[in-house]
Amino acid sequence: MPERHNTRQRELILNALKECGTHITADELIDIIKTSDQKVGRATVYRHLKQLEIDGEIKKYTLGEKNCCCYQYIAPDSHCGEHYHLMCESCGKLEHIESDVIKSFAEKARQSYGFEIDEGKTVFYGLCRECKERKSNI
Repeated sequence: MPERHNTRQRELILNALKECGTHITADELIDIIKTSDQKVGRATVYRHLKQLEIDGEIKKYTLGEKNCCCYQYIAPDSHCGEHYHLMCESCGKLEHIESDVIKSFAEKARQSYGFEIDEGKTVFYGLCRECKERKSNI
């Protein structure tokens, strides 16, 4: 693995992701960094996000048809790759879900087809409770 350079910008980006504690888009991340009176260019943010993803320090999730992505800091002792995700197609909220039924499906795929499902990248799309209720009240 190539040597990583811990630049000031990289640390700003990583710290903002850690402090956020949830899924965040690159634009939201840039806004957070701006509020700290720090200057980091958009291209620099994207370059560091890509490298942080490669290094396994963050996870990247694609937000459905919007072709937008969000990012999540992954602590070194985290087990984020060991669960699935529910993505609201309306508001973009991303929830973690543990499910024995889905794990059983993944095991069946592994045993029967030799197919290894990447649990950390598996996202089920639909509507969250709040958006579903809002939609039914229209």
